[in-house]
Amino acid sequence: MTTPTPPVQPQSSRPADIPASSTSRGKYAGKRLGKFQIVGELGRGGMGVVFEARDTVLERNVAIKMLPRSVAARPEALERFLREARAAAKLHHPHVVAVYDADHFNGQYYIVLELVRGGSLQDSLKTGPLTWVEATRVVTDACRGLEVAHRAGLVHRDIKPSNLMRSEDGTVKLADFGLVRPNESTGTTMTGSGSVLGTPQYMSPEQCRSERADERSDLYAMGATYYALLTGQPPYPGDAPLLVMNAHLLDPIPDPRDIDASIAEGCSAIIRRAMAKDPDDRHANAAALIADLEELLTRAETADGDTSGSQSWCRQRSSAVTARSATTTEPGSFLARIEHLSDGPSQRVTRLLKRRPVWSLAIVVATALGWWMLIVAPRTDSPAPNIVASDSRKESTNNPAKAGPGSDIAMPPGSFQLPGMRREPQPTDAKHDVWSMDYPGISRVHLANSGEFLVVLTNTPAQVRTASWQGQVTVWSREGKKLLVEPVNGRASSGAISSDSTRLAVGTTGGQGVLLWNTKSWSREPSAVAQVANDVESVALSHDGRWLAFSTATSSKDGMWVLWNVAEQKESQRHVVKGSGNMRAVEFAPGDDLLVVTGGSDGIVRHWRGTQAELSLQTFNTGQAIHAIACQPGGHLQATGYGKHFSLWDYQRNVRTFLTTQLPVQVDDVAFSPDGQRACVTSGALVEIMDADTGRTVDRLTGFGARVLSVAHTPNGEELFTASANGKLKLWSLAPSSNVD
Repeated sequence: MTTPTPPVQPQSSRPADIPASSTSRGKYAGKRLGKFQIVGELGRGGMGVVFEARDTVLERNVAIKMLPRSVAARPEALERFLREARAAAKLHHPHVVAVYDADHFNGQYYIVLELVRGGSLQDSLKTGPLTWVEATRVVTDACRGLEVAHRAGLVHRDIKPSNLMRSEDGTVKLADFGLVRPNESTGTTMTGSGSVLGTPQYMSPEQCRSERADERSDLYAMGATYYALLTGQPPYPGDAPLLVMNAHLLDPIPDPRDIDASIAEGCSAIIRRAMAKDPDDRHANAAALIADLEELLTRAETADGDTSGSQSWCRQRSSAVTARSATTTEPGSFLARIEHLSDGPSQRVTRLLKRRPVWSLAIVVATALGWWMLIVAPRTDSPAPNIVASDSRKESTNNPAKAGPGSDIAMPPGSFQLPGMRREPQPTDAKHDVWSMDYPGISRVHLANSGEFLVVLTNTPAQVRTASWQGQVTVWSREGKKLLVEPVNGRASSGAISSDSTRLAVGTTGGQGVLLWNTKSWSREPSAVAQVANDVESVALSHDGRWLAFSTATSSKDGMWVLWNVAEQKESQRHVVKGSGNMRAVEFAPGDDLLVVTGGSDGIVRHWRGTQAELSLQTFNTGQAIHAIACQPGGHLQATGYGKHFSLWDYQRNVRTFLTTQLPVQVDDVAFSPDGQRACVTSGALVEIMDADTGRTVDRLTGFGARVLSVAHTPNGEELFTASANGKLKLWSLAPSSNVD
């Protein structure tokens, strides 16, 4: 569609300008815009300022929404603004704000709208939430307007309390079609791939993933709006858009009765269906949602205002539909699934306690104990995880008494035979064998994919009263022999082993840049990296060890990373990233293409492709300083640690698949298991191990007594080395079948 070009007007006809940047409600009172005389400012938002004006010809007051000149200069924003006028002008309904006209003058575009004096529902929430009956009536009226829009083939995409207007007589009207677009079945999207439009607190999961939105996306937003009207807050409150959007994707659907127990159970049931993560589990259309809302109101009126009537109706309908669910599925029978959609066992237990008599507590407790016995408690009828097929290991695993406090049982054959590493007393969770040794100054551990050697980096103060450090690189064979012991000047900051286990790189801060070793002979390779950068924060090697990438800082504000040709010992590319600050993470992604991933204190993950290291369009803005990045072996997931958060990104689809916001402190390290099926993150004295596909926690390691600085999986993925700040090197057996969620 071609963006219309405003005609050039003669200067003599130019009216008093009405800049949309004004913050004064009365500054432009009395000014003229054609036949309209400005009365005052009503409000403002991202797509313009709304004035009250007097139509001097038709003698009525109207609302004029003006697009800022700065926005009008962008064709895509102008098209979106005009699309609102075209879309809304098609709709004629008591529950839709009417559009009277659209025009432009001297480059200023505006829409003339019906003036609704009662204010928005967001204004109403300033004095507190609505009663559940009033909120249900408001949403019912709004859905009637939405149904008309959907029948016209339009998807609103920005349903929220501030876009529900209430007239002086109480009529609710749907407003602001600024993000509306044709239904995907009848038209094409007006935005580019990957763009996200909407308000995060009310966006559907598919909008959060930048996927196409249809009518069911509006129903999700209406359900979220319903929740806000009932409780006074959005379902997933927060100021960080990324975290709020992630909650829409992964968090359980909240129950408004957890905030206000007087809310009818039917309200919660409707919200659970409207806000289902899968669009197929929502109401089929606005008419179906209206039917459920009206039935809830009818039950309330029948009960003469007593909410118990509607609650009884919900329970009766739930029982009846559940009984039929084994043989048939009715589109309108949402209560058949209210105990199953997006709710875990703990939520169902809470709900049972709220609505069942006291005598049912015994049943609830018994159910909870059953879940605990199945999932949490150690099972004696199945063997404990056994990562080494050896009699001595099985004996120590199955008979903790033989490895009690002060145990001096050495590591069993088949595992790493590190001198001084002994089995710890049985952990309190009874799920892991743990072998540990004192390793003063340990900061990083790296394990070759072949499993042939373990690299340990240590750092100790060079002088007690100075800030200088002395680093050391130690390489252990599986048999416990030291293959390499070499001191480095300054701190050993990071390490990397090529996927084929033929080359080791260690980054240093303090003058030596990057050190390289050939792992077949353990001889140092010549390197001129120190001439490029003295203080290296992160280092990575390509699969075959032919390419080296490392990051550093050129100033307190700017970061730099370098692509280095190892064979030719020369710099291939250098990139200074303005504003990235301390660039602490650099990694090679798997695959044939040379893809380098970087992350800095500016919170942006950048992808660079090819030997010329051209910046890819795939970038992720986390909003917080990035501390660690890892790429999935044989896959296309990327693990990122930033602040107290850990996320998984699908960098081929350019979407985030998982985010956890429950970590206690800053993330120090992230890693994938060799098969790519598990993702691991360290936060304080905690290690979380998650399923890479679902983000569910499958194992949790505790009891470190200090920050866990680094982790490394063994090749079979069933053991994990950890290095902690209290100078401990540990080897953990993992529990493949455990699930601690």
